[in-house]
Amino acid sequence: MRGGRIVNYHEVSVEAITLVGECVHYETASEARRSIQSYWQDFKARGKAEALESYRNQQIDGFVGVLIPKPNDRLDYMIAVSSDQDPVEFETRKLPAGRYLIFEAEGPLPFKLREVMDAIHHDFLPKSSYNLREAPIMEHYPSGDTQSADYLSEIWIPVE
Repeated sequence: MRGGRIVNYHEVSVEAITLVGECVHYETASEARRSIQSYWQDFKARGKAEALESYRNQQIDGFVGVLIPKPNDRLDYMIAVSSDQDPVEFETRKLPAGRYLIFEAEGPLPFKLREVMDAIHHDFLPKSSYNLREAPIMEHYPSGDTQSADYLSEIWIPVE
């Protein structure tokens, strides 16, 4: 994204992906938006990121943040990795098979990712012919320096 415009996205069809991780519950989307960054910091400080990484397969490189919509504007947020295992200390969920638009966000976290997410919801989707599918939205954080100006994260939006 450059100057408020989305410039890099593509469409993919994927099979279901098994994710393992830790989930928190938020009463509102605005509460989640305010709290997710501190949740990541706490998750790492508790040593959970290292523990979780040991279960990662290579289907998706790095970590993902999964926004799982719930009734009445509530949502769950899961820090996860793709995995073939079902560890006792973490939850297991499936990212449903289907079509996703994958948007690139180049720049340091969390600022660039938020900017792209806002552009997707307020500019791109309302003007596009895509219809959202009822499924989680996924943030993909590949391995690398997340504070680098050229760090490339992704947002996966489920579409019909």
